[in-house]
Amino acid sequence: MRRLAVMTKLIAFVFALFGCSKKEEQTKREYTMEDHNRLWEEGTALINPYMRLDDKPEKPATGRKAIREVEQGIEKLNAAVDLKPTNWAAHWVIGKAYQALDRPSDACDSFARSFEIQKENADVAREYMLSCLQLGRFERAVVVAEHAVSLEPDEPGLIANVALALLLAGRTDDALKKTEESLGFNPTDPITQALNKRIHEILDGSRPQPKSIAELEKGR
Repeated sequence: MRRLAVMTKLIAFVFALFGCSKKEEQTKREYTMEDHNRLWEEGTALINPYMRLDDKPEKPATGRKAIREVEQGIEKLNAAVDLKPTNWAAHWVIGKAYQALDRPSDACDSFARSFEIQKENADVAREYMLSCLQLGRFERAVVVAEHAVSLEPDEPGLIANVALALLLAGRTDDALKKTEESLGFNPTDPITQALNKRIHEILDGSRPQPKSIAELEKGR
C-alpha cells in the first residue's frame, strides 16, 4: 500500500471527554492515551518489517522468531484497538500482519473493519478489495473497487481493479470497458494491457471464464 507505508510513525488520537472533571479521572484518561500510543508504536514496529507492500521488499514471516514477532504485534494492536476502536490504521496494520502470516480470511476481516471506519482513503479500499478477490468475494470486491474509483476517478490502477473484479464476478463485457477506460489514462501500463488481452481471449472463446485469481493467472 503506497501511502500507508509510513504508518510506523505516531498517529495522534483524541479520546471523547465527557464528564471528566475529577483529577483522578483526568489522570486515568491521560494514562489511557499514553498507553494506546505506546501499544500502537510497539505493534507497528513489530509488524512493519513483514508487511507486503508495493514499495519495499517483503521479509517473509516464516521462521519462529518472525511469526512470534508478528503475533506479538497483533496482540499489541488489538490492545490499542480496545482502547480506541475507531483506530482504522491499527485495523489495517493488523490486516497486513495476518496477510504476512498467510491468514487471508482474518486479513480480510481486519481490512473490512478498517474500511468501515475510513471510507475516504482509496488505498484502504484497494487493500480490502484485493483481499476480497483472494477469498472469492467478487461482488463485494466490485462494490469496494468502485468506491475507490469514486474517490480518485482519474487513477488508472483503481479503474483496472474494477475491471479485474468485474471479470472474476463474470461480468466480462463490463470488465473490458473498464480496461479500455484505464488504458485511456495510461496506455502503456503492462498489467492493464495483459488484463485487456485476457478479457479479449475470454470473449473470443480461446480462454475459459476464470473463477479465481489462480485460474486467471494460469498459463501466463
